[in-house]
Amino acid sequence: MKELLDKIFQLNSLAIVGMEKNVGKTTTMNYIIENAWGKHLLGLTSIGIDGEKEDQVTGTDKPMVYVEKGTLIATAKSAYLSSDLTKGVLATTGLQTPMGEVVIFEALSDGFVELMGPSINKYLKLVIQKLKVLGSRLVIVDGALSRRTMASPAIADGVILATGAAVSRDMQEVVVETAHRIDLLQIDYEKNQEKVELVKSGLGQGKVCFIQGDELQVTDEVTAIGAESTIKTGLEAGAEGVIIGGVVGDRLIEYLVSQRVALEGKVIYVEDGTKLFLKEENYRRLQLKGAKVLGLNPINIQLVTVNPYSPEGYFFDSSELCQLLHERIQLPVFDVISKIGVGVEG
Repeated sequence: MKELLDKIFQLNSLAIVGMEKNVGKTTTMNYIIENAWGKHLLGLTSIGIDGEKEDQVTGTDKPMVYVEKGTLIATAKSAYLSSDLTKGVLATTGLQTPMGEVVIFEALSDGFVELMGPSINKYLKLVIQKLKVLGSRLVIVDGALSRRTMASPAIADGVILATGAAVSRDMQEVVVETAHRIDLLQIDYEKNQEKVELVKSGLGQGKVCFIQGDELQVTDEVTAIGAESTIKTGLEAGAEGVIIGGVVGDRLIEYLVSQRVALEGKVIYVEDGTKLFLKEENYRRLQLKGAKVLGLNPINIQLVTVNPYSPEGYFFDSSELCQLLHERIQLPVFDVISKIGVGVEG
């Protein structure tokens, strides 16, 4: 685990994302903070206000974030005031949240903090940059439930995904759902530089676009939602790919499949895997039809952490869960409470 932690601490920014509530996301953050203690200056923030209020094992209040003196925190004013430590304001950001302006402060003593950062990705990116300028070696972003877009490489250099028994009562279902989420996040990315520039240009249009040869065809459609017929027509007219700047959801895939559109060799281009909100069944149907989904930038998943306990009272064998997940996803898997893991040697 030491080698993996060393690799994580070489990143500029790290997002911790949870599959569900009560999967141990805050516990994972505390584990990373604990291992940085006395060695790495951290910056901490979150995207929005985390809805996870219960501990992943007992159902009581979730673990607080405990930091050491010197840590830099970006949080809303109300959370700044309620954080239980001595603090000194370093900067104001002008970024407003329902809980007040996001302020950046230094922990002048060890203590507990509450994280309530900006809820918009572009503002979160600004906060990360400010924390880096102020001296943070690594900025950790606590990802709010269902806000997987903050795992985008445009926001974070690396990602930790937290999963566990709270996802399902069936251990195999936990493995399947977690693996599917990772499959979506880690889609292949376009490696042809000419195509990359064309896709970048298309995304910059703010409209659904088609690629035909080395030409870009811009439509009037702003998102894929409601543009299913336009996308069908373009692909049937010979476009080799469609560029979608926003979310790609089940509605589009189900429409293309039901309309029997010839998808062999076609490509759906997205910014990255955080834009995909597809059921496993629809993702597989798309692949079976011969279509590809490609992104511009790969998402760097460093680790998957597991919490084998559910607040509903049931639990799994941690060793078995870690082993099954590792076999399926081929990524390091670790239980930060029991210190059981697979693929984390060293």
